[in-house]
Amino acid sequence: MMPNFTCSWNDATANRTTVADWSNCNGTDPNNGGGNTYDATIATGDPTLTTAITIGSVTITSPGAWTLSGSSASAVLTGTLANSGDLELHKKVSLRTGGNLTNSGALNLDTVHLEGGSSLATGGTLNNSTTIDVGLGDHSLTANSTVSAAALGQVGTINLDGVIGGAQAALKIATGPVTITSADDVGLHDNALFSLASGNLTNSGALNLDTGHPMAAAA
Repeated sequence: MMPNFTCSWNDATANRTTVADWSNCNGTDPNNGGGNTYDATIATGDPTLTTAITIGSVTITSPGAWTLSGSSASAVLTGTLANSGDLELHKKVSLRTGGNLTNSGALNLDTVHLEGGSSLATGGTLNNSTTIDVGLGDHSLTANSTVSAAALGQVGTINLDGVIGGAQAALKIATGPVTITSADDVGLHDNALFSLASGNLTNSGALNLDTGHPMAAAA
């Protein structure tokens, strides 16, 4: 379904519900409803999400950023998510995409506010050409932080940092094949989990199980 409106963020850092900070957006902030659908582009600033929304596709380009913060923050994307800027998920937030997720920027889950409990799920393929950090910090996650995807294409650098005997930092892939090349870097630290539910995993020496009790499980 084509969106009725393709909105662009035009401010610096502010709450994303600020209507005046969106251009070409039907006089509102992008949130599907009332018979209208919305895509969003963030090329500058940082619209911070603290509520629940449903939207089409989101594109983040540098120096733009998108921050989801707090347990009331959740976003359901019916389309895709492309990030070449900065995507931040902290403090028990939820982000889910129906289509592919492509990351060529910075993507962080619970690396600043280490309460943990955030989740990022994609119903399509996760392609990562840069770095994804989950729980990376001072090992103080208090709830599980999870990235999940139907499939994993390009791997890139993925750091999972949980707590020994406590909260888990996890990457869960539903279907393979998954190929981790020597150019990739998957680091599992303390209570971290990388799992592949079905299909083959090929590792060329770039899957690293570090301190604590990390685990890699493949079908």
